[in-house]
Amino acid sequence: MRAFSNFIIFAWILLFPLSSGAQVAKTATDKGTSFLPRSGTSLFECPIEVPPEYPNGMRGWQAYLKANLRYPPEASKNQIQGRVIISFFVNRLGEIKDIRVLRGLGYGTDEEAIRLFKESPNWKPAIRQGKPIDTTYTMPVFFRFN
Repeated sequence: MRAFSNFIIFAWILLFPLSSGAQVAKTATDKGTSFLPRSGTSLFECPIEVPPEYPNGMRGWQAYLKANLRYPPEASKNQIQGRVIISFFVNRLGEIKDIRVLRGLGYGTDEEAIRLFKESPNWKPAIRQGKPIDTTYTMPVFFRFN
């Protein structure tokens, strides 16, 4: 009887992570997978070879932020610092669409983060099997005092 109980516990330990894995949302930042949760479309996952990228990579993105980020007066007045997590859709042409705040700070920072993505130039699209694909991507925008 004890062996049977041990077997049940062992089986439960092995199978439990499999049942909860379907509840974890993945993004293009999660080791080569992406999904397309656009309005009116179904959610599916596909492997990608190259994630979407701002022109000139992260250095280019940092330069863009340095030149264009405007600290909202209300956030500055209230000494608000932190990060706004943005989700956005990059189509095959590199156009940014469906910009959403996943986790915001308020005090005008959410709106400023959205503005930065709306006004950014086209990105390099994600690549799968050597071809550009549509994908959803998630990035933080940091608001810090210098």
